[in-house]
Amino acid sequence: MVNSAPGRRTGRAVLAVLAMSLVTLGACRPTAAAPPLPVSGRPSLPAPPVGSGAGGAGSITVAVTKPVAVSGHVDTEVTCTRANHTYQAGADSALVAGYHVAFAVRVAPFHGPDTYPAALVSLTLTGPTGTIGSGTVPSPTTITGSGGSFTLDTTTSSGQTFTASLTWPVPDPPPEG
Repeated sequence: MVNSAPGRRTGRAVLAVLAMSLVTLGACRPTAAAPPLPVSGRPSLPAPPVGSGAGGAGSITVAVTKPVAVSGHVDTEVTCTRANHTYQAGADSALVAGYHVAFAVRVAPFHGPDTYPAALVSLTLTGPTGTIGSGTVPSPTTITGSGGSFTLDTTTSSGQTFTASLTWPVPDPPPEG
């Protein structure tokens, strides 16, 4: 085996990384037991940033009350289509108060602006630790000439209550296609 200068440098770099890892691991170990801190209820954490937007077409307003409280308004791409007596609207991932919100609504048969008692609604709320809540259920939905809204109140497959409302405006009703 030929021992070249670049190989020796690589070997030294690996040794340096290993040595730093050991120093870091040693630095994370407590040296003495610290007295317990007093507990006075829940810790105070800063509120996550709230989404913002100008409103109007290409935005959503969401309020989730369970399993966590998240609300805000944010500009995002909302798609709306109307074809074969079916209305569909949705957004893939809007960042609201530090959480990702995705929704889809399907109204069939669609006969124009109205309140539909059982539109198929999907809503997913994802946070830093993964999915917080997700549900796809028939839900009361209102479609207007300028957008729509729904309220979701369901129990997820994991037995958790998921309650939210969402509103989306659109510039014009999508054309029948």
